[in-house]
Amino acid sequence: MENSDLLNFARKYPGLVREYEAGQGVFSDRSKMDFDLLIIEGCILEMVCSDDEDKCPTTLLYKPGDFIGHFGRGSAGVSATSGRCLAKTLAIRIPDSEFLSLLAEDEKLSDLFSASIAQMFNRMATKFCNMVNLSPSQRVARFIYKSYERESGESLKITTLQLAQAVSTTRQTVSHVLGDLRKLGIISTSYGRISVLDKERLLNFYQSED
Repeated sequence: MENSDLLNFARKYPGLVREYEAGQGVFSDRSKMDFDLLIIEGCILEMVCSDDEDKCPTTLLYKPGDFIGHFGRGSAGVSATSGRCLAKTLAIRIPDSEFLSLLAEDEKLSDLFSASIAQMFNRMATKFCNMVNLSPSQRVARFIYKSYERESGESLKITTLQLAQAVSTTRQTVSHVLGDLRKLGIISTSYGRISVLDKERLLNFYQSED
């Protein structure tokens, strides 16, 4: 569903629509969530920490059309979960007590929920494929490029730590890549924001960098 269609759909539930600012935390423990979110605009990055302290956190990016809901306590190998907006985000916030009844009553909502589950599985497969096939530097550049496309050219508000977590690498790698991209005139950075100056060269960077 296109973003304009999602905005039209959100008008059905004016009392449930919520706005979140870039950088704002949406949840700090998914096992305690008593609501479900349908993202209309923007994006939310979830970080899932493992019981194994030697393992890097796993991250998932939720985009327009995606649902985020309760994640059961005691899930195998998961010690903590948190979600933060990477951009100004608009979402429908549905209380748990109403979610199942709304799914049964609203065919479009049910279709969106089913599509979201399928898309998330596909994106998880793509993510782990990228982990194998792309270097850390390429993953950083690719994330910036995809975020630029998703936000229609708006600058990306994100810290080096958040970016490192998003692509499962280190802050040092992120800082090094950002420095290289600045020197090449591909991006500019200022006060926690990344602006893309040359989209095509950024694309070439992550597709061809060794």
